[in-house]
Amino acid sequence: MFNSPQTIRKIAAVFALIVVTTATFLPVQAVAITPKTALVYGDSVTWESRIATANQFKLKKGWTYTNKSFPGTAPCDWLVNLQSDLATYQPSIVAIETEGNNTRPCMLDANGNVLPKDSQAYFDKYTADLGSFFAQVTASGARLLFVKAIPMKDTTWNNAVNKLNTIGTTLAGQYHGVSVTASPRNAVSASGKYIDYKTCLSTEVSAGYCGTDGKIAIRTLTGTQAGIHLCPSGLNAGYPYSCPDAYSSGEYRFGKTLANLIVSPPAPVLP
Repeated sequence: MFNSPQTIRKIAAVFALIVVTTATFLPVQAVAITPKTALVYGDSVTWESRIATANQFKLKKGWTYTNKSFPGTAPCDWLVNLQSDLATYQPSIVAIETEGNNTRPCMLDANGNVLPKDSQAYFDKYTADLGSFFAQVTASGARLLFVKAIPMKDTTWNNAVNKLNTIGTTLAGQYHGVSVTASPRNAVSASGKYIDYKTCLSTEVSAGYCGTDGKIAIRTLTGTQAGIHLCPSGLNAGYPYSCPDAYSSGEYRFGKTLANLIVSPPAPVLP
């Protein structure tokens, strides 16, 4: 009886109904969000803005942020651990900013002398080191964001900064997946030039940070770091170049812009 063709067809139909019904009511699995990982290299400006940048990344769903910058450093410092960093953090994007420091041990010539910022040897060293950095990052499959350096008061330093920005932009066209931006630096300068004050943000006005003239200090105003860093006068403008106990408009503006550009970088420069 159970082996008749009619019985077999009935049993198969019931089984199919059970399978279809069960599948219909199975819970839909949530689609996992792939985390995005940002790895940031830079010198004192990027380092002192690390907390402001980290606070912005807390608002970026699915993103993690690691800052490998430190005051006074140069690309040759970062190359030492770059391969292990790429393997450890497996970043989806790497950002690099450099103001052109030249007194690091790895920047000295064969005789232990400092390379002058206006010397060809200095520019050749930065070209070689940035080229190695770009090559290793892009070879890892990560995107790369080159952040143009911030203009400073010192004319000699700015001449070097402008040349380094040109070198970085030129190198960007030699590798796949490299974007270039001046937006973070523009957040704390005006028309590509150093500036002490900017118009207050609405949040700064409501928080009572704003001056009576509607302006707020965004750069260091006095001392040996005047015109370089982002702590206003009277705060911790020396090492470690940060304002942990007071609000810094410069750090906020730079950090917010940097975070936004890392999450949504401009189109890569085409090789």
